[in-house]
Amino acid sequence: MDTTLDPTLLGKSTVSSELNSGLTVSLPEACRLSDALVQQLRMRLTLDPAADEHARHIKDLRAQMERIRDQVGLEPAHTRATAQGTLARLVRRLETIAEKAGRGADVGGLIGPLELDAARFERDLIVGGVQRREARDKVQAARERVSDLESRETALHKLAEQCVRTVVPAPRYAVPDVEALGPIPNTAEAIEDYLTKLDRVGQAMTMAQEAYTQALNERRLMVARLEKQRVESERDGLDDQPDVVRAHAMALETLNRTPAPMPLCRHLVEYHQVCLAFWRSRRGTSSGTTGGTR
Repeated sequence: MDTTLDPTLLGKSTVSSELNSGLTVSLPEACRLSDALVQQLRMRLTLDPAADEHARHIKDLRAQMERIRDQVGLEPAHTRATAQGTLARLVRRLETIAEKAGRGADVGGLIGPLELDAARFERDLIVGGVQRREARDKVQAARERVSDLESRETALHKLAEQCVRTVVPAPRYAVPDVEALGPIPNTAEAIEDYLTKLDRVGQAMTMAQEAYTQALNERRLMVARLEKQRVESERDGLDDQPDVVRAHAMALETLNRTPAPMPLCRHLVEYHQVCLAFWRSRRGTSSGTTGGTR
């Protein structure tokens, strides 16, 4: 048997050996080599090394323009046209920058100012929206406060009339007229002043209500005090004493007048108390004298 090797086979064996020797690169080294090749290719295809960064900024600006567009849609009718004009100018600047970047121009000096203007405009829109919501909340609060004050005004008129019919002298507090403040404003500046006026009206109503209520309560307390003194006179056996009976009748008749003269009522109720105290002391003196005689 001929054991001589075919030279062609030797050649193939050599090539295979070379190929096998090329696979000795480790996996991490192969990854780094691939990254280096990709970076080299990117650098060769890109005229501006900062193109990727510019593209990212342009993408962010496009997203910001859409956010601004949504905010502009929330603007009230009287300011929406102005906001739309500002947005249109920002969009045109962005498109110009994008076109220049696509042609390989250096747009680094244009992106920064546009980002500042867009951020400022978006901030103003957001702040304006918040302020409008606050104004709407204040207007709603003013409506509720006006409704409450109008109810209090009606009740206070009735309380004042009752007080004037019941006692004299009655307090003389004017009941504030809520309608005199005019309609509820719908601007942020005017609503603050209107709410302040509502607070003052509420304070005036509270002061008047307390005065009228106190005047009525004083008469009720006088009636209760006179009744308590009458019960004490019965307990002490003085309910048939002429001075006590006359003092009680005078005080009760005066308290039942319409209106009741409160200064006179105070003196008569006090006079009834004095009569009770006097005849109690007289009864004690008489008892002591009788006991001593015995």
